[in-house]
Amino acid sequence: MFIKGVGMTKFGAQTDTSQELVYEAVMESLDDADMSMEDVNAIVVSSIEMIPNGERQKHSASMISSLLQIKAPIIDVPAGCAGGGTALWTALKLQNTGMRG
Repeated sequence: MFIKGVGMTKFGAQTDTSQELVYEAVMESLDDADMSMEDVNAIVVSSIEMIPNGERQKHSASMISSLLQIKAPIIDVPAGCAGGGTALWTALKLQNTGMRG
């Protein structure tokens, strides 16, 4: 397994909505990987919400599905500071079962 493309949002105080941050990171990573949404078979995401921003009950997987207009499995693995590693481990396990993300 390898990481083909990466994207992230700027560090610091955020005023953008979760939807805006997700979209920015996804589009940057797809561009970096020279891929499109049609090439994505599954999404594994993890986030940490330390500072309240007024958004409640975001239901991340539903929000991402709606935002990206994708019909693929979307798995949210909340794991605090270990979220990135946990998401990567989960994606690896999915790939080993035949589902590619």
